[in-house]
Amino acid sequence: MTPDVLIAAALVLPLVMAVLIALFGKAPDLREGVTVLGGMGLFALVVQLAMQVAGGARPELYVGETVPGLAIVFRLEPLGALFALVASALWIVNSIYSIGYMRGNRERNQTRFYICFAVAMTGAMGVAMAGNLFTLFVFYEVLTLSTYPLVAHKGDVAAQRGARMYLLTLLGTSIAFFLTAIMWTWAVTGQRLDFVEGGRVGRRKLPAFSGEQQQVGHVEVFERGLRELRLPPLRHRARLRPAGPRPGGGRPHGARPLPRCGDHRLQLAGAG
Repeated sequence: MTPDVLIAAALVLPLVMAVLIALFGKAPDLREGVTVLGGMGLFALVVQLAMQVAGGARPELYVGETVPGLAIVFRLEPLGALFALVASALWIVNSIYSIGYMRGNRERNQTRFYICFAVAMTGAMGVAMAGNLFTLFVFYEVLTLSTYPLVAHKGDVAAQRGARMYLLTLLGTSIAFFLTAIMWTWAVTGQRLDFVEGGRVGRRKLPAFSGEQQQVGHVEVFERGLRELRLPPLRHRARLRPAGPRPGGGRPHGARPLPRCGDHRLQLAGAG
């Protein structure tokens, strides 16, 4: 397959698996077999993409513009390939663990859990392969929304309270800080949001700030948007962990900070 087809397949495959999981919801063996096969298929696709990246290529897929100047673009680079490999491999491991956990504890809403996890994998792949800040933000929110039911999986009062705080914290801070930083970048760089070597922000100056002040402030807003649970007023909120099952309350959310605080923080460091 061509690089753009591989990227499209890696993004669409988890969604197809989510549909099949829903169709086989009343047949646990088929449902869980589809889940594991989906993880294996995604990992195989990512391995092919990673091999191309290791060979010096930069697989790219241009989807189109939502509005003039804001395009959905995917471009896989080494750090993104590394995260995609880790995330897709963890889908296999997590699925095997979750099957035993869910069945052993006779958890409710097992089909919903597997569906939401599959959708979250599309969000994770989108974040890892994002070619610009707009695409990153869109799939960042897909990941946040799709993992909300996983955090609330247990369904009791404590789990629901924890899930609401989880959603409020992540959505609120990503919009307040991350989206603000993206708009700032849009203004500073002449409506350019794509990732480039060496960054764009340092090449232009805002009239109101010196170059150093601008870069420090810009990076700080990005940092706060990408590390929202590290903010002092919000740290104590992170301790309100839901009473959901370990596979729902831990692993899917645990996969989220890696692309945001690793891959794209390094890319944004260059942009700042």
